[in-house]
Amino acid sequence: MFRSIRNIILVLIICLTASGLPLYADSIDFQAFIPKVEEINLEFSSEVEVLSEKESKITFSIATDGGPTTVALNPDAPLAVSLIVQDEASRIIDLQNILDTHLLDEITVSKDSPLNIHLTLNQEKLNLPDGDYKIHIEANIMDYQLDHNTALVNISFLNEYTYIPAARGINRSQSALTLFFPDSEHNHIIPITRILPYTSTPLRATIDNLIKGPDESLNLANEFLIPNEISVSLNKDIAGVNFYGDLSQYEGYPSNSYFLVKVLVESLGSIKEVNSVQFYFKNRIVDAALHDQSMRDPYTPSTEVKTYTALVTDSNRLLLTPLNLSNDKTPQGLFNSLKYSGAMEVYNAKLMPPVPEEINLENYTLVDGNLTLEFNSAFLEAYNKDVDRQLMMIDAILFSFSSLDDVNTVEIKVNGKIIEELHGVEIPSNVDGLYINPEMDYRE
Repeated sequence: MFRSIRNIILVLIICLTASGLPLYADSIDFQAFIPKVEEINLEFSSEVEVLSEKESKITFSIATDGGPTTVALNPDAPLAVSLIVQDEASRIIDLQNILDTHLLDEITVSKDSPLNIHLTLNQEKLNLPDGDYKIHIEANIMDYQLDHNTALVNISFLNEYTYIPAARGINRSQSALTLFFPDSEHNHIIPITRILPYTSTPLRATIDNLIKGPDESLNLANEFLIPNEISVSLNKDIAGVNFYGDLSQYEGYPSNSYFLVKVLVESLGSIKEVNSVQFYFKNRIVDAALHDQSMRDPYTPSTEVKTYTALVTDSNRLLLTPLNLSNDKTPQGLFNSLKYSGAMEVYNAKLMPPVPEEINLENYTLVDGNLTLEFNSAFLEAYNKDVDRQLMMIDAILFSFSSLDDVNTVEIKVNGKIIEELHGVEIPSNVDGLYINPEMDYRE
């Protein structure tokens, strides 16, 4: 219709000009006869509302800078939402998990009547660990060429957890046993230190305490049972474990059989005099048992480089959990695996990275067994008001880097200065005399 009116006006102008009536035709403003069309631009904005420590709501708004216009969002993918870590898009977020708004195929928006799209980001639903994140939101609007159709939003998940630091030594009247138990979901085995009156038979004490199981307050796999019918001996540096009872409850369950072997090998292997574990079945060595696991040769405790992560129990306690994460066995590679960006496929809402993203390892040196780690100044501000997380981070760094070959002590520097404590938290130089994950809080 607009084109038809324009054509009529042009015809009239031509007629008037041809008739020669206005001698001043060159001074006529012909544009005045053509209706003006208002140019409308789309604008995008966002707001964040923190609902809880585990949940935030983002309102992503589409409006104009003036009058109304109709927008049509792509029905298959109206928004593209991604998680930004280290300034790179590192994970696409499924819109179905966060979208709270029913979106029409087409909607009219204006400056005073925007389209508000509500997105709820729940930490457990997204299965994200604690941390600071950037959320990138892009509107997929059909038939529009847009230079700017995105928003970048900052959100944080930060829950309150309890961490009991590694015990700094025991007295002569005590013994400390390192007992490994599966977590409640049977994904990992967790080293737990049980401090008890001194014993001169640590092998037998280890078996007896494994049979007792973990303290209920730890919320580990209490249903996982070590059979009672076990004898144990030591020949040179090989611990002999003899099963003389019924093992049928394990034969039908692969995970229980696997964890039984792993728990016994790692727990007994933590004793200084034990280098390997040989299994016997009614006083005989067999080729295979416990769901077809090889039993002919002794098992050796893991000596691989380990990343000590932070497992969250159902009681919100953090337990250091060793995992083999890094293929790069250098100090830099190991440090990277302590951060979310270094092992995003592993860390989740129940398994936390111990080191915040803003901390960088700027240099390291290894001289005569002493590993010096030089961090940026962000190390001094890490978890500034959360002592439990500071303790957890320090212990994780010490235990992780002590698992490297040829490392006897660990020294931390910032701006060339040796750091011996962080906000009142002592930083030991090695893990000798440190007892990981004390079962009970020894500080009380």
